[in-house]
Amino acid sequence: MRRRSLLLAACLLTAPAIACAGVPGWDQLKADLASPTADVHDAAASGLRDMAEKGQHKAAVLLAEDLVARGDAAGARQVLIEASAREGFPAWMKLGDMLATGAGGEVDAKGAFDAYGRAAAAGNPWGHLRVARMYRDGTGVEADAGQSLHHFEAALAAGGEAADMARRDLIGGHLGGKFGSFSDPEAGTRLASDAMGTQDMKMAFLLARLPVEIPGVDEAALGPLREKALSLVSAAAEAGDPAAVAALFDHWAARARTSREAEASLAELVRDQGALLDASRLVKFGIQDGGARMSPQERRDMVAKLEGLTGKDYLNAFGATGINPNLRLQAIQSLLAKAGYYDGKADGLLGLLTIKAMNRFCRHNGLAAECKGGPLSYATGRAIAERLVF
Repeated sequence: MRRRSLLLAACLLTAPAIACAGVPGWDQLKADLASPTADVHDAAASGLRDMAEKGQHKAAVLLAEDLVARGDAAGARQVLIEASAREGFPAWMKLGDMLATGAGGEVDAKGAFDAYGRAAAAGNPWGHLRVARMYRDGTGVEADAGQSLHHFEAALAAGGEAADMARRDLIGGHLGGKFGSFSDPEAGTRLASDAMGTQDMKMAFLLARLPVEIPGVDEAALGPLREKALSLVSAAAEAGDPAAVAALFDHWAARARTSREAEASLAELVRDQGALLDASRLVKFGIQDGGARMSPQERRDMVAKLEGLTGKDYLNAFGATGINPNLRLQAIQSLLAKAGYYDGKADGLLGLLTIKAMNRFCRHNGLAAECKGGPLSYATGRAIAERLVF
Protein backbone atom coordinates (compact mmCIF):
# COMPACT_ATOMS: atom_id res chain seq x y z
CA MET A 1 0.00 0.00 0.00
CA ARG A 2 2.81 2.40 0.89
CA ARG A 3 4.51 1.66 -2.45
CA ARG A 4 1.28 2.26 -4.37
CA SER A 5 0.83 5.63 -2.65
CA LEU A 6 4.38 6.68 -3.46
CA LEU A 7 3.93 5.65 -7.10
CA LEU A 8 0.75 7.68 -7.26
CA ALA A 9 2.49 10.66 -5.70
CA ALA A 10 5.35 10.53 -8.19
CA CYS A 11 2.99 10.09 -11.12
CA LEU A 12 0.58 12.87 -10.22
CA LEU A 13 3.36 15.28 -9.38
CA THR A 14 5.20 14.76 -12.65
CA ALA A 15 2.33 14.17 -15.07
CA PRO A 16 -0.98 15.14 -13.45
CA ALA A 17 -2.80 15.60 -16.73
CA ILE A 18 -2.16 12.20 -18.23
CA ALA A 19 -3.01 8.65 -17.22
CA CYS A 20 -0.29 6.77 -15.36
CA ALA A 21 -0.22 3.17 -16.49
CA GLY A 22 -0.53 0.70 -13.67
CA VAL A 23 -0.89 3.38 -10.98
CA PRO A 24 -4.24 4.16 -9.34
CA GLY A 25 -5.65 7.65 -9.92
CA TRP A 26 -7.55 10.15 -7.78
CA ASP A 27 -10.75 8.08 -7.76
CA GLN A 28 -8.90 5.07 -6.39
CA LEU A 29 -7.17 7.25 -3.83
CA LYS A 30 -10.51 8.60 -2.63
CA ALA A 31 -11.82 5.04 -2.39
CA ASP A 32 -8.78 4.07 -0.31
CA LEU A 33 -9.40 6.98 2.05
CA ALA A 34 -12.95 5.71 2.59
CA SER A 35 -11.77 2.15 3.22
CA PRO A 36 -12.69 0.63 6.60
CA THR A 37 -9.31 -1.10 6.56
CA ALA A 38 -6.85 1.01 8.54
CA ASP A 39 -3.80 0.03 6.52
CA VAL A 40 -5.47 0.98 3.25
CA HIS A 41 -6.64 4.33 4.59
CA ASP A 42 -3.34 5.16 6.27
CA ALA A 43 -1.35 4.39 3.13
CA ALA A 44 -3.59 6.66 1.08
CA ALA A 45 -3.37 9.45 3.66
CA SER A 46 0.42 9.09 3.75
CA GLY A 47 0.58 9.38 -0.02
CA LEU A 48 -1.60 12.50 0.09
CA ARG A 49 0.60 14.08 2.73
CA ASP A 50 3.69 13.42 0.58
CA MET A 51 2.01 15.08 -2.40
CA ALA A 52 0.72 18.01 -0.30
CA GLU A 53 4.18 18.70 1.05
CA LYS A 54 5.50 18.78 -2.52
CA GLY A 55 2.94 21.41 -3.52
CA GLN A 56 0.09 19.31 -4.95
CA HIS A 57 -2.96 21.37 -3.92
CA LYS A 58 -5.55 18.75 -4.78
CA ALA A 59 -3.81 16.35 -2.42
CA ALA A 60 -3.79 18.97 0.35
CA VAL A 61 -7.53 19.55 -0.02
CA LEU A 62 -8.33 15.83 -0.02
CA LEU A 63 -6.12 15.30 3.01
CA ALA A 64 -7.82 18.18 4.85
CA GLU A 65 -11.27 16.78 4.06
CA ASP A 66 -10.20 13.37 5.34
CA LEU A 67 -8.81 14.86 8.55
CA VAL A 68 -12.07 16.76 9.18
CA ALA A 69 -14.09 13.60 8.58
CA ARG A 70 -11.93 11.83 11.18
CA GLY A 71 -12.32 14.55 13.77
CA ASP A 72 -8.96 16.27 13.35
CA ALA A 73 -10.05 19.78 12.41
CA ALA A 74 -6.82 21.24 13.81
CA GLY A 75 -4.77 19.04 11.49
CA ALA A 76 -6.95 19.95 8.52
CA ARG A 77 -6.64 23.64 9.27
CA GLN A 78 -2.85 23.39 9.44
CA VAL A 79 -2.68 21.49 6.14
CA LEU A 80 -4.73 24.20 4.41
CA ILE A 81 -2.75 27.05 5.98
CA GLU A 82 0.53 25.52 4.80
CA ALA A 83 -0.86 24.86 1.32
CA SER A 84 -2.25 28.40 1.03
CA ALA A 85 1.29 29.79 1.13
CA ARG A 86 1.95 28.22 -2.27
CA GLU A 87 0.89 29.76 -5.57
CA GLY A 88 -2.36 28.55 -7.10
CA PHE A 89 -4.06 27.48 -3.85
CA PRO A 90 -7.70 26.67 -4.80
CA ALA A 91 -9.40 26.18 -1.43
CA TRP A 92 -9.69 29.70 -0.04
CA MET A 93 -13.37 29.16 0.81
CA LYS A 94 -12.63 26.04 2.85
CA LEU A 95 -9.84 27.81 4.73
CA GLY A 96 -11.97 30.92 5.22
CA ASP A 97 -14.81 28.87 6.70
CA MET A 98 -12.46 27.18 9.17
CA LEU A 99 -10.97 30.49 10.26
CA ALA A 100 -14.37 32.19 10.50
CA THR A 101 -15.93 29.47 12.65
CA GLY A 102 -12.89 28.61 14.73
CA ALA A 103 -12.79 25.03 13.47
CA GLY A 104 -9.50 23.51 14.54
CA GLY A 105 -8.35 26.59 16.47
CA GLU A 106 -9.21 30.14 17.41
CA VAL A 107 -11.66 32.25 15.42
CA ASP A 108 -9.59 34.41 13.08
CA ALA A 109 -11.97 36.93 11.53
CA LYS A 110 -9.22 38.89 9.77
CA GLY A 111 -7.70 35.71 8.36
CA ALA A 112 -11.14 34.61 7.19
CA PHE A 113 -11.72 37.96 5.52
CA ASP A 114 -8.39 37.68 3.70
CA ALA A 115 -9.17 34.11 2.58
CA TYR A 116 -12.64 35.03 1.33
CA GLY A 117 -11.15 38.04 -0.42
CA ARG A 118 -8.74 35.78 -2.32
CA ALA A 119 -11.69 33.59 -3.34
CA ALA A 120 -13.64 36.65 -4.47
CA ALA A 121 -10.66 37.92 -6.46
CA ALA A 122 -10.63 34.57 -8.27
CA GLY A 123 -14.29 35.11 -9.23
CA ASN A 124 -15.91 32.86 -6.61
CA PRO A 125 -19.44 34.23 -5.93
CA TRP A 126 -19.44 32.70 -2.43
CA GLY A 127 -16.26 34.64 -1.72
CA HIS A 128 -18.01 37.84 -2.80
CA LEU A 129 -20.98 36.99 -0.58
CA ARG A 130 -18.85 36.37 2.53
CA VAL A 131 -16.74 39.49 1.95
CA ALA A 132 -19.90 41.55 1.45
CA ARG A 133 -21.31 40.41 4.77
CA MET A 134 -18.05 41.07 6.59
CA TYR A 135 -17.82 44.60 5.18
CA ARG A 136 -21.46 45.16 6.14
CA ASP A 137 -21.02 43.91 9.71
CA GLY A 138 -17.48 45.13 10.32
CA THR A 139 -16.24 41.59 10.98
CA GLY A 140 -12.52 41.12 10.37
CA VAL A 141 -12.39 44.46 8.58
CA GLU A 142 -13.62 48.00 9.13
CA ALA A 143 -17.28 48.31 8.13
CA ASP A 144 -17.67 49.78 4.64
CA ALA A 145 -21.18 49.92 3.17
CA GLY A 146 -19.92 50.84 -0.28
CA GLN A 147 -17.59 47.84 -0.47
CA SER A 148 -20.32 45.63 0.96
CA LEU A 149 -22.72 46.66 -1.80
CA HIS A 150 -20.02 46.14 -4.44
CA HIS A 151 -19.44 42.55 -3.38
CA PHE A 152 -23.14 41.77 -2.91
CA GLU A 153 -23.79 42.97 -6.42
CA ALA A 154 -20.90 40.86 -7.75
CA ALA A 155 -22.41 37.79 -6.09
CA LEU A 156 -25.84 38.71 -7.48
CA ALA A 157 -24.47 39.04 -11.01
CA ALA A 158 -22.96 35.54 -10.85
CA GLY A 159 -26.35 33.84 -10.58
CA GLY A 160 -27.09 30.60 -8.76
CA GLU A 161 -27.62 29.98 -5.05
CA ALA A 162 -25.06 32.58 -3.95
CA ALA A 163 -26.98 35.16 -6.00
CA ASP A 164 -30.25 34.19 -4.31
CA MET A 165 -28.65 34.71 -0.90
CA ALA A 166 -27.08 38.01 -2.01
CA ARG A 167 -30.49 39.19 -3.24
CA ARG A 168 -32.07 38.48 0.14
CA ASP A 169 -29.23 40.24 1.94
CA LEU A 170 -29.53 43.25 -0.36
CA ILE A 171 -33.28 43.47 0.24
CA GLY A 172 -32.91 43.17 4.00
CA GLY A 173 -30.03 45.65 3.95
CA HIS A 174 -31.77 48.29 1.84
CA LEU A 175 -35.10 48.01 3.63
CA GLY A 176 -33.52 47.67 7.06
CA GLY A 177 -31.07 50.55 6.64
CA LYS A 178 -28.03 48.29 7.11
CA PHE A 179 -26.08 50.11 4.41
CA GLY A 180 -26.30 53.49 6.11
CA SER A 181 -26.43 56.36 3.65
CA PHE A 182 -26.13 53.83 0.82
CA SER A 183 -29.43 52.18 1.81
CA ASP A 184 -31.99 52.51 -0.97
CA PRO A 185 -35.52 51.41 0.04
CA GLU A 186 -36.73 51.70 -3.57
CA ALA A 187 -33.99 49.34 -4.75
CA GLY A 188 -34.88 46.93 -1.96
CA THR A 189 -38.52 46.99 -2.97
CA ARG A 190 -37.67 46.37 -6.64
CA LEU A 191 -35.50 43.40 -5.75
CA ALA A 192 -38.23 42.03 -3.50
CA SER A 193 -40.77 42.36 -6.29
CA ASP A 194 -38.54 40.43 -8.68
CA ALA A 195 -37.94 37.69 -6.13
CA MET A 196 -41.60 37.30 -5.16
CA GLY A 197 -42.43 36.81 -8.81
CA THR A 198 -40.77 33.40 -8.45
CA GLN A 199 -42.56 32.65 -5.15
CA ASP A 200 -39.20 32.32 -3.37
CA MET A 201 -40.13 30.98 0.09
CA LYS A 202 -36.98 32.25 1.76
CA MET A 203 -37.80 35.68 0.38
CA ALA A 204 -41.31 35.30 1.75
CA PHE A 205 -39.85 34.53 5.18
CA LEU A 206 -37.72 37.69 4.98
CA LEU A 207 -40.64 39.91 3.96
CA ALA A 208 -42.88 38.44 6.66
CA ARG A 209 -40.27 39.40 9.26
CA LEU A 210 -39.78 43.00 8.09
CA PRO A 211 -40.59 45.71 10.67
CA VAL A 212 -44.08 47.13 10.59
CA GLU A 213 -42.81 50.59 9.69
CA ILE A 214 -39.73 51.17 7.53
CA PRO A 215 -38.54 54.76 7.02
CA GLY A 216 -38.43 55.86 3.40
CA VAL A 217 -40.35 52.87 2.06
CA ASP A 218 -43.31 53.31 -0.24
CA GLU A 219 -45.87 51.03 1.41
CA ALA A 220 -48.08 51.28 -1.67
CA ALA A 221 -45.39 49.27 -3.47
CA LEU A 222 -44.17 47.11 -0.58
CA GLY A 223 -47.57 46.42 1.00
CA PRO A 224 -48.82 43.99 -1.69
CA LEU A 225 -45.50 42.13 -1.50
CA ARG A 226 -45.88 41.80 2.26
CA GLU A 227 -49.40 40.42 1.80
CA LYS A 228 -48.29 37.90 -0.80
CA ALA A 229 -45.41 36.81 1.41
CA LEU A 230 -47.69 36.42 4.42
CA SER A 231 -50.09 34.33 2.37
CA LEU A 232 -47.29 32.01 1.22
CA VAL A 233 -45.86 31.71 4.72
CA SER A 234 -49.28 31.03 6.26
CA ALA A 235 -50.01 28.27 3.76
CA ALA A 236 -46.63 26.65 4.39
CA ALA A 237 -47.15 26.91 8.14
CA GLU A 238 -50.54 25.22 7.89
CA ALA A 239 -48.84 22.43 5.95
CA GLY A 240 -46.49 21.90 8.88
CA ASP A 241 -43.29 23.58 7.67
CA PRO A 242 -41.33 24.47 10.87
CA ALA A 243 -39.43 27.30 9.13
CA ALA A 244 -42.71 28.85 8.03
CA VAL A 245 -44.20 28.50 11.51
CA ALA A 246 -41.15 30.30 12.94
CA ALA A 247 -41.43 33.11 10.37
CA LEU A 248 -45.15 33.49 11.06
CA PHE A 249 -44.46 33.61 14.80
CA ASP A 250 -41.93 36.40 14.27
CA HIS A 251 -44.41 38.30 12.12
CA TRP A 252 -47.19 38.25 14.69
CA ALA A 253 -44.89 38.68 17.71
CA ALA A 254 -43.56 41.94 16.27
CA ARG A 255 -47.12 43.29 16.04
CA ALA A 256 -48.73 41.76 19.14
CA ARG A 257 -47.95 44.68 21.47
CA THR A 258 -49.90 47.17 19.33
CA SER A 259 -52.57 45.01 17.71
CA ARG A 260 -55.21 42.86 19.40
CA GLU A 261 -55.67 40.99 16.12
CA ALA A 262 -51.95 40.16 15.96
CA GLU A 263 -51.98 39.15 19.63
CA ALA A 264 -54.85 36.75 18.97
CA SER A 265 -53.18 35.36 15.84
CA LEU A 266 -49.97 34.76 17.79
CA ALA A 267 -51.79 32.93 20.58
CA GLU A 268 -53.65 30.80 18.03
CA LEU A 269 -50.41 29.90 16.25
CA VAL A 270 -48.73 28.82 19.49
CA ARG A 271 -51.80 26.84 20.53
CA ASP A 272 -52.13 25.00 17.23
CA GLN A 273 -48.50 24.63 16.13
CA GLY A 274 -46.40 25.29 19.20
CA ALA A 275 -44.90 21.81 18.89
CA LEU A 276 -43.08 23.05 15.76
CA LEU A 277 -41.59 26.09 17.49
CA ASP A 278 -38.17 26.21 19.13
CA ALA A 279 -37.75 26.78 22.87
CA SER A 280 -36.56 30.37 22.42
CA ARG A 281 -39.76 31.47 20.70
CA LEU A 282 -41.93 29.63 23.21
CA VAL A 283 -40.18 31.42 26.07
CA LYS A 284 -40.55 34.71 24.21
CA PHE A 285 -44.27 34.04 23.85
CA GLY A 286 -44.52 33.25 27.56
CA ILE A 287 -42.94 36.60 28.40
CA GLN A 288 -45.22 38.49 26.03
CA ASP A 289 -48.28 36.61 27.19
CA GLY A 290 -47.43 37.23 30.85
CA GLY A 291 -47.09 40.93 30.24
CA ALA A 292 -46.01 43.43 32.88
CA ARG A 293 -47.98 41.94 35.77
CA MET A 294 -46.27 38.62 36.45
CA SER A 295 -46.22 37.52 40.06
CA PRO A 296 -42.82 37.04 41.78
CA GLN A 297 -43.16 33.27 41.35
CA GLU A 298 -44.07 33.63 37.67
CA ARG A 299 -41.00 35.79 37.19
CA ARG A 300 -38.78 33.19 38.89
CA ASP A 301 -40.20 30.48 36.65
CA MET A 302 -39.64 32.60 33.55
CA VAL A 303 -36.04 33.39 34.53
CA ALA A 304 -35.45 29.65 34.91
CA LYS A 305 -36.83 29.10 31.41
CA LEU A 306 -34.63 31.87 30.04
CA GLU A 307 -31.58 30.28 31.61
CA GLY A 308 -32.43 27.03 29.87
CA LEU A 309 -31.39 28.88 26.70
CA THR A 310 -27.95 30.01 25.56
CA GLY A 311 -26.40 32.52 23.20
CA LYS A 312 -28.63 33.94 20.50
CA ASP A 313 -31.60 31.90 21.71
CA TYR A 314 -31.38 33.57 25.13
CA LEU A 315 -31.08 37.03 23.58
CA ASN A 316 -34.00 36.41 21.23
CA ALA A 317 -36.29 35.57 24.15
CA PHE A 318 -34.74 38.29 26.34
CA GLY A 319 -35.86 40.82 23.73
CA ALA A 320 -39.44 40.40 24.94
CA THR A 321 -38.57 41.67 28.44
CA GLY A 322 -39.08 45.21 27.19
CA ILE A 323 -42.66 44.90 28.46
CA ASN A 324 -41.62 43.78 31.96
CA PRO A 325 -38.73 45.74 33.56
CA ASN A 326 -38.92 43.69 36.77
CA LEU A 327 -38.50 40.43 34.86
CA ARG A 328 -35.61 41.89 32.89
CA LEU A 329 -33.89 43.09 36.07
CA GLN A 330 -34.44 39.72 37.75
CA ALA A 331 -32.88 37.93 34.79
CA ILE A 332 -29.85 40.25 34.93
CA GLN A 333 -29.53 39.81 38.70
CA SER A 334 -29.45 36.06 38.20
CA LEU A 335 -26.82 36.28 35.44
CA LEU A 336 -24.64 38.62 37.51
CA ALA A 337 -24.94 36.34 40.54
CA LYS A 338 -23.75 33.33 38.51
CA ALA A 339 -20.84 35.44 37.22
CA GLY A 340 -19.81 36.44 40.75
CA TYR A 341 -20.78 40.11 40.54
CA TYR A 342 -23.93 40.05 42.67
CA ASP A 343 -24.60 38.36 45.99
CA GLY A 344 -28.06 39.70 46.66
CA LYS A 345 -31.48 38.22 45.99
CA ALA A 346 -32.69 37.86 42.39
CA ASP A 347 -36.10 39.41 42.97
CA GLY A 348 -36.48 41.93 40.15
CA LEU A 349 -36.32 44.88 42.56
CA LEU A 350 -33.75 47.63 42.14
CA GLY A 351 -31.57 48.17 45.19
CA LEU A 352 -28.09 49.44 46.00
CA LEU A 353 -26.49 45.98 45.64
CA THR A 354 -27.97 45.59 42.15
CA ILE A 355 -26.87 49.07 41.05
CA LYS A 356 -23.33 48.48 42.30
CA ALA A 357 -23.14 45.06 40.64
CA MET A 358 -24.36 46.35 37.29
CA ASN A 359 -22.06 49.37 37.38
CA ARG A 360 -19.07 47.21 38.31
CA PHE A 361 -19.79 44.73 35.53
CA CYS A 362 -20.21 47.50 32.94
CA ARG A 363 -16.98 49.14 34.07
CA HIS A 364 -14.98 45.90 34.07
CA ASN A 365 -16.19 44.97 30.60
CA GLY A 366 -15.83 48.29 28.80
CA LEU A 367 -19.57 48.85 28.50
CA ALA A 368 -19.76 52.47 29.70
CA ALA A 369 -21.48 53.64 26.52
CA GLU A 370 -23.92 50.71 26.40
CA CYS A 371 -24.84 51.12 30.08
CA LYS A 372 -25.24 54.90 30.15
CA GLY A 373 -29.03 54.55 30.22
CA GLY A 374 -28.90 53.23 33.78
CA PRO A 375 -29.83 49.93 35.44
CA LEU A 376 -33.47 49.96 34.38
CA SER A 377 -32.88 50.58 30.69
CA TYR A 378 -33.35 47.76 28.21
CA ALA A 379 -30.07 48.67 26.47
CA THR A 380 -28.09 48.21 29.70
CA GLY A 381 -29.72 44.87 30.43
CA ARG A 382 -29.13 43.56 26.94
CA ALA A 383 -25.49 44.69 26.91
CA ILE A 384 -24.86 42.77 30.14
CA ALA A 385 -26.76 39.72 28.90
CA GLU A 386 -24.80 39.67 25.63
CA ARG A 387 -21.53 39.37 27.56
CA LEU A 388 -22.77 36.64 29.89
CA VAL A 389 -24.76 34.19 27.77
CA PHE A 390 -22.14 33.27 25.16
